[in-house]
Amino acid sequence: NNINGTIPTEVGVLQDLQTLALHHNNINGTIPSELGMMFWLINVRLHDNILTGKIPSELGKAKHIEEINLDSNLITGTIPSEIGQLIGGFAWFGVLRLILSNNSLTGTIPSEIGSLPQLEQLHLFTNGLSGTIPTEVGNLKALEATFNLSSNLLTGTVPSELGLVATIKKLDLSRNGLKKSLLHLGESTSYTYLNVSHNVFTSFPFNDAWRELETFD
Repeated sequence: NNINGTIPTEVGVLQDLQTLALHHNNINGTIPSELGMMFWLINVRLHDNILTGKIPSELGKAKHIEEINLDSNLITGTIPSEIGQLIGGFAWFGVLRLILSNNSLTGTIPSEIGSLPQLEQLHLFTNGLSGTIPTEVGNLKALEATFNLSSNLLTGTVPSELGLVATIKKLDLSRNGLKKSLLHLGESTSYTYLNVSHNVFTSFPFNDAWRELETFD
C-alpha cells in the first residue's frame, strides 16, 4: 500500500478491534497512546513506516496484546518499562512477539522485559541500546525462536542466566561491545544459529550436543 499521513488518536474508540495492521506504508507521526485503551487489541503491526517519537508507555495497559511489531521506523527514546506489564489477563497468554528492531532506540534494556513469561521472539537489533543485558532475560523460558540484540552499543558480560534458556534456536549478540567469557552459553543444546562476532570475548562456547547448529560466527 501507499498510505500517507498519521494514525489518528480516534483509533482508540475501536474497542473491538483485534488487529491493527498498517505495515509497509508511508505513515508518519507518532504512535498514539490511545492504543493502550483498546481492550481487545491483539496484534499491532506498524512496521516498515516512517513513524517517529517514542513508544507510548500506555501500551503496557493493553492486556490482550500478543504481537507488537514496530520494525523499520524512526522511533526514538527508550523502551518503556511498562512493556513488562504485557503479561495477559485471565486465561490470556500475554505478548508472544516483541519486534522493535531497526529504529533509533536508546537507553538500556529494561529489566522488566524478564516479566514476559510467554515471550517467544524478541528482536531489538540495530538500535542504539546501551548498558548491559539484564539478568532477567533468564526468565524468558518460552523464547523458542529468535533472540536478537545485534548492532547495538551493549557492554559488559553476557549473563549466565541466558545460557539457561534452553529453548532459544537463534541467538545473535554480534556487533556490540560485550566482553569476557561465553562458556556458559554452551549449556544450551537447541541452537541452530549462534552469532557472537564483533565483540571482545576472551573465550567461546562449544558443546558436542549442538547437533542442530548450522551457523556459528
